[in-house]
Amino acid sequence: MNGRVFRRAGCAAIVMAMASVVGLFGQVNLDPRSEVIVEVTRGELVESCHYGRIVAIAPSGELAWAVGNPHSLIYPRSALKPIQALATVMMAQEQGADLATDVIAIMCASHEGEDYHQAAVSKLLARAGASERELYCGAVRGSRLCHNCSGKHSGMLLQARIAGNPADGYWRVDHPVQMRIQTAIQEFTDYHEPLIWAPDGCGVPNYALPMDRLALGYARLANPDRAPEKYRRAADAIRRAMQAHPELISSKNSFDAALIESAGGNLIGKTGAEACYGLGLSEPALGIVVKIEDGSTRGMNCVLLSELERARALTDVMDQAVGDKRITPITNSVGQVVGEIRSRSR
Repeated sequence: MNGRVFRRAGCAAIVMAMASVVGLFGQVNLDPRSEVIVEVTRGELVESCHYGRIVAIAPSGELAWAVGNPHSLIYPRSALKPIQALATVMMAQEQGADLATDVIAIMCASHEGEDYHQAAVSKLLARAGASERELYCGAVRGSRLCHNCSGKHSGMLLQARIAGNPADGYWRVDHPVQMRIQTAIQEFTDYHEPLIWAPDGCGVPNYALPMDRLALGYARLANPDRAPEKYRRAADAIRRAMQAHPELISSKNSFDAALIESAGGNLIGKTGAEACYGLGLSEPALGIVVKIEDGSTRGMNCVLLSELERARALTDVMDQAVGDKRITPITNSVGQVVGEIRSRSR
């Protein structure tokens, strides 16, 4: 497999598998060293808390700040989608086939299967000369187009079509489509250790990255002129597409869409399962990644807004668009405010 070593890590063996990588290569720091980043109060007491890690990186790779260990491995889950899309977009550009912004955006999406999402996926499938039945992701509400990863899968089918590879098996880790994605991930994030992988919820491989490498990827997506030269055009196309179609990335009324749209071209953002989130900022030029250890997302918006405030990138317009969720009140069954969910990442 092109000189790479892959470890398929199951749930029960993930810690041992990661420890083996440390023993073999000696360069991957797997100590999570998490800290409390979300507090849940009732009255005057902190009733619950969520541990997590945060890292902010410049496009040069310089560390801006970190909470917990910035080098520990995580599965980005769907937060990896914009980086996974690089290989397809770059290949299309090399063939002189620049893709429409809505087609690129849906490759990066975790969408809700609305009619406008399905239309964008159908457009991408038509561009690939493929059909819905070729999507490996499975069906939601009776349709594979409705699956929230159908755009990512359709982009992989397009890459296979452009390269002249068989579409069958595009989800396998040793298929040429996946191998080009692996190369793009490693080169774009400056991560050159063997990739640990496991099947994502939609069946294709998800690749583990150190948090600071994922943050570097987001910093470069938001600042493509500072990305590796071969990826600059593709990164710029992905950034522009996500900003042009925030409603395709998630849905029209989502926090994600409101955040991207209200930032006025200064931000891209993408959520991932199990409470992972990637942000890319143009001013200041930063990539920020948040991972909440227990997978709970109830405090994620609070943390993201707190981190944007720390970066001095949170505007009044953004605050109004997302409803100022830096502190979320907790109410009981009779309407009393009894506590709050708040960030403790600063």
